[in-house]
Amino acid sequence: MSRMTDEDLTAVCNVAPLDQYWAPSTLVAEFAAELLELRALRDKVAAFINERSESITAIENCPAGNEWDYYRWQGHAEARRVLAQQLGWTVPHNPGDETDMGIRGEESGR
Repeated sequence: MSRMTDEDLTAVCNVAPLDQYWAPSTLVAEFAAELLELRALRDKVAAFINERSESITAIENCPAGNEWDYYRWQGHAEARRVLAQQLGWTVPHNPGDETDMGIRGEESGR
């Protein structure tokens, strides 16, 4: 099942019969605005999760004996992994990896 794009949503909300028969146009406009706001928040969460691979790289590049930096970066990576798993999204690990928001309820194994 494909997700509606912002353009699809705008097209649906601008269809006259939908406004006339389904709900008052103000309700449709409010719903569309709220949905677009939620999508923007979702994108911010995805960007936060996608920073995990940078934390993994920082962990791998920590000099020996620098436990403070190691645990700091470990905490950053862990927070992003836990959030992704709680949302049912994939967990990025390698540089360039991005979370897949379309996969729900699967464990990534990382």
